[in-house]
Amino acid sequence: MRIDIVIPVYNEEASLQLLWSEISQAYVNYGLHGSVIFVDDGSDDGSWSVICALCDMHREVVGVRLNSRTGKSGALLAGFSLCQAEYVVMMDADLQDDPRELHKFVELFATDVDLICGWKKARKDPWSRRFLSRGFNQMINLMTGLTLHDHNCGFKGIRRSKLIHLDFSRGMHRFFTVMISAADGHVVELVVNHRPRKFGRSKYGWGRIVRGFCDFARVMWATRLGKSGINRSQLATNRAGLQRPNFIQEVVGDPMNVVHNEGDINLNRNRV
Repeated sequence: MRIDIVIPVYNEEASLQLLWSEISQAYVNYGLHGSVIFVDDGSDDGSWSVICALCDMHREVVGVRLNSRTGKSGALLAGFSLCQAEYVVMMDADLQDDPRELHKFVELFATDVDLICGWKKARKDPWSRRFLSRGFNQMINLMTGLTLHDHNCGFKGIRRSKLIHLDFSRGMHRFFTVMISAADGHVVELVVNHRPRKFGRSKYGWGRIVRGFCDFARVMWATRLGKSGINRSQLATNRAGLQRPNFIQEVVGDPMNVVHNEGDINLNRNRV
């Protein structure tokens, strides 16, 4: 099965090589193939250099560099616009999401699901973050009727045809579950392994909680007015196909140029 993976990256230089190694091993173990798209969202460390090196060595790897810091929603849009597979997985770059869980997504994709939301049941985060996350999710569950343990889990899978129902405004990635459900999509939850952060530090802070509540109010307003959490103008644009956003500065590699085995090496990747 072909599955494309989109990974937003912000200052994760130390984790990228190891993350790619784990993903490529999972692809081999589970008979998968597809593009692994790293989206550098304005990193100021060596993340882009590592991504380019991976692109030079592995056909499956595609690097996307944004011309400014857009946030996770914009980074996901940039990656999704290059995906070719019927199914897309999004995951974080900090090694806390475990690529060995990909086979569980594959099994669920074989059923009638539109979005798979990970649940980090044994979460390896500080108690303060777990406490805030629990309250945030309970509020979403109460207000929407869509009961999940972790709406904002970064480890998700989605049917590519359903991307048109998503709003990619800044911060709205937290509510992809609500948007797909509002568009009559089938949303399911999947328990996933969660690992302690190995490198760097979390980008999570109190400011995100405040913005999250404001964004949720906007999503609820939109879903009450229409059948989707997305604004009507963007939905019309998305229905024509996810266009490559103008904040992409550079693309290294070709998402169409995918092989089924890890042995192939291409040392002359074109930059688009």
